[in-house]
Amino acid sequence: MGRLKLPPKPRWLRGFPSNAMAMIGLLVFANLVIWAVVAAAVLSQVGGSLAFVTVKIVKVGDEGDEEVVVLAQHTKYVRGTAPSV
Repeated sequence: MGRLKLPPKPRWLRGFPSNAMAMIGLLVFANLVIWAVVAAAVLSQVGGSLAFVTVKIVKVGDEGDEEVVVLAQHTKYVRGTAPSV
């Protein structure tokens, strides 16, 4: 399986990691395919050099019941972003 060739990032997104852009693209794709979804993305940083991203996409049924469609977690080493103590 080959890598997906993406266009260059816009200038205002150059600070975001590519994996975060892939998660945003996944959210947009899921929203186009499944029209009744609830999407939540949580970004937290622990320890100063690791970033944790969790994306959860839930399909809402007719009676209000929720079915998890996508649950993605990603850990990223972020160099030089921790505040100096």
